[in-house]
Amino acid sequence: MMFDASSGIVLYAILLSVAAGVSNVLSRSVNAVLSNKIGPLQGSLVNHITGLPVCVAVLFLLGRNELNSTFTLHGSTPWIYFGGAFGVISVLLYNIVVPKVPAFYVTLLAFIGQVFAGVLIDVMMNNGYSKRTMIGGVL
Repeated sequence: MMFDASSGIVLYAILLSVAAGVSNVLSRSVNAVLSNKIGPLQGSLVNHITGLPVCVAVLFLLGRNELNSTFTLHGSTPWIYFGGAFGVISVLLYNIVVPKVPAFYVTLLAFIGQVFAGVLIDVMMNNGYSKRTMIGGVL
């Protein structure tokens, strides 16, 4: 079997996707155990407090000019600031739900929710409804 130069990039992307999925499930499980010990809201706080230094370290190690663009948000739309609040809410909800529902179902429901949220955002941003978008979301 012949591989061209893009085969390595494709394999790297696949491995990175699998690693991201596994880390997502592990993160939810660890956060759920932590929230059982100290409470869901406190578990969410610990998650974000420990996640921030890791993200900053990765930014400094791998980033180029991303740090400069982080501080120049003056031209951005206001809804961009809801990302942090949505992150806290989603981690808090996962901390409550994960101990009660099997990991497979939580992952499946999260995937379905993300697909339909994407369809909803597409509909809201484009000010219209497309059969093609809805069929893609259902598939």
